[in-house]
Amino acid sequence: MEEVKNKFIEWLGNKVQTQSPLSSYPKALEILIPEALERNNESTYSSLFECDDIEYLNILYQRLSNNGNLSDFNKSTRNQLPSAAIKKYINFLSEELQTTKPKNEKIVTKSLNQIFYGPPGTGKTYNTINRALEIIDGYIPESRLEAKSRFEVLSEAGQIEFVTFHQSYGYEEFVEGIKANTMDGKISYDVEDGVFKELSLKAKQNYELSSDGKNIKQDFETLFQELILDKLEDEKVKIAMKNSYFNIVEVNERTIFFEKVEQFNYILIIDEINRGNISKIFGELITLIEPSKRIGTDEEIRLRLPYSNDKFGVPSNLYIIGTMNTADRSIALMDTALRRRFEFIEMMPNTELLDFEVEGVNIKALVNKINTRVEYLYDRDHTIGHAYFVELNGKSSISDLNTVMRNKIIPLLQEYFYDDWEKIKLVLNEGFIERTKLKTHEIFDDIDDEYIEEDKSVYNICNEFLKESYLKLCQNR
Repeated sequence: MEEVKNKFIEWLGNKVQTQSPLSSYPKALEILIPEALERNNESTYSSLFECDDIEYLNILYQRLSNNGNLSDFNKSTRNQLPSAAIKKYINFLSEELQTTKPKNEKIVTKSLNQIFYGPPGTGKTYNTINRALEIIDGYIPESRLEAKSRFEVLSEAGQIEFVTFHQSYGYEEFVEGIKANTMDGKISYDVEDGVFKELSLKAKQNYELSSDGKNIKQDFETLFQELILDKLEDEKVKIAMKNSYFNIVEVNERTIFFEKVEQFNYILIIDEINRGNISKIFGELITLIEPSKRIGTDEEIRLRLPYSNDKFGVPSNLYIIGTMNTADRSIALMDTALRRRFEFIEMMPNTELLDFEVEGVNIKALVNKINTRVEYLYDRDHTIGHAYFVELNGKSSISDLNTVMRNKIIPLLQEYFYDDWEKIKLVLNEGFIERTKLKTHEIFDDIDDEYIEEDKSVYNICNEFLKESYLKLCQNR
């Protein structure tokens, strides 16, 4: 921590010109801000020099400025020192990380609307966290624990919302609806915003703050006097840029002091998007979410909502990520309007993650053989995802593998093949499913009844799955 602090002070001396003492910025990071957070019942860091999480610092900066919940504390200090210190520390860390972060870590291409689709167990929901961090941060932390932690921070800050569609989910929960409320024994019917509208309004406010402004052509001295000097005594002066804006906070004969407010991305994750009635849930939003119809585009559209009568549009900094299980519903059966507005990203079983052996049984070969047979007997949308086996590793036992097969894989195959045990047996071989022939004359006294077949087979799951059965299933023929 002390090393980071000293580097920051050295960086301040080389990069920053300010009338404030350089020692005031480390003091704000080390004492003032942590104390304010502790008063707010937050104690994530005893000193911000312990923190190298730029996204956390960006969110903290938002809370200190732009009417955030720490803005009063920030305004009570001289020259709004906490927000200024945070911003300089972010710039310092960004330059430090730039020299250590791999060049290919930055993600450039992002689609506003995208759906991960594929068979169950292929990591669709798992990867929504990675994609969300790609969109907001531009990179994915190497540690899954760190990625999950950052995702939680962004969710708490209101930049990410997560919902799951189901058959009963409707427009009222997603966009807006009329709900009954009781107060003092009286019932009132109020229009309440749904999760999508709430997040859209939040993203829209940030989008408009960061990109609002007009080009004004006047001579410099007149413009400087009217737009800056005349206003600076009572308020900050905003200068709009493409993806952010600057506030002029102080002017003297030698220096103009700026604070920058950036545009943030917001993300709505919709799990199991194909399980809901898309037309019923989205309503008129199916038009508004189209990238070319977003707020700020040339073809921008705003529609009047049915309950609140508000004019509503979707901003360009709101991303929608959906997941779709193809075993539940084929992509070909999806609403045409939805398919046209979303980019579909296929996620198939990745057996390279299973390239290990459990007591001599190669799990990669095992899953590949099962999936080849399932695809032949059914289709590729019903193959087995790698996630069912990720809890296994080279130290697992045959007993662990048996648990996965008995409790996860066989029940899934039963669902796929509608309890057609002959097909399940074809997939797994006799070492997992045993067939017994029943002779009618041994069961019934009278076998002349036309409803009684001459013979019949019954199927049972074997009591024990032997290692030899796995090895036979893995064999290539």
